[in-house]
Amino acid sequence: MNISHLLLQIQYHLLLHGAQYEFYIEIATVAVLFYVGFTDFRTSKIRNDVVLLLLVLYILFAFISRSWFEILWNVVLAQLCLECYSGSLRNE
Repeated sequence: MNISHLLLQIQYHLLLHGAQYEFYIEIATVAVLFYVGFTDFRTSKIRNDVVLLLLVLYILFAFISRSWFEILWNVVLAQLCLECYSGSLRNE
């Protein structure tokens, strides 16, 4: 089986079951966010591996349900927010 055939099959599978995968990813994201909220409330710390898990969940979600333009726009806005936040930290 060649790679192009495999990628085509994956694309068809995502088109048929994309909404179901999207729902599963959203449920996992909500569970992780509740965990983050609970541990942040208890310890006032958010671990880096949990942030990376949220990034992976976003990448999966974006691959299934977003266009390339929406993904690029989200990355630009995230970069802008990080620049503004880091700039306000430098001024303190």
